[in-house]
Amino acid sequence: MKYVAALEKIHIPDDTFIDASVGIGKIGEGFNVEVELKITVPGMDRAQVQSIVDKSERVCAYSNATHGNIELKLTVV
Repeated sequence: MKYVAALEKIHIPDDTFIDASVGIGKIGEGFNVEVELKITVPGMDRAQVQSIVDKSERVCAYSNATHGNIELKLTVV
C-alpha cells in the first residue's frame, strides 16, 4: 500500500494497521486456504483507501504468487 500510495503522492498514516485472518475453507471434495485482510487507515477517506488497496493487490508479490490459489477477501474498515 505504501508503494502505491507513494506513486500517487499520498501519505499513508503511521497508525495504519491490517488485521489478518487465515482459515481453511471447503473446495470441492477437499479444502483450501482462505485469507481475509481487514485494512484500517485512520483519517483517510474510505474510497481513497479502497482504491489504494485495489491497486496494491495487483502489484503485491504475495498476491501475485497466490492469485487463483487461495480465497482472498480485502475489507477496508
